[in-house]
Amino acid sequence: MASHNLKLSYSILISGILVAVFGLVAIYDASVVDAFKTFG
Repeated sequence: MASHNLKLSYSILISGILVAVFGLVAIYDASVVDAFKTFG
């Protein structure tokens, strides 16, 4: 039972990290595109 809860916690943690990373990449890509539109 405890190991199942631990596995679930890791799944949630990894999901949260992936979402955060993809969010940062999306924001970074958007700002890079805006910079190219502004200067290019």
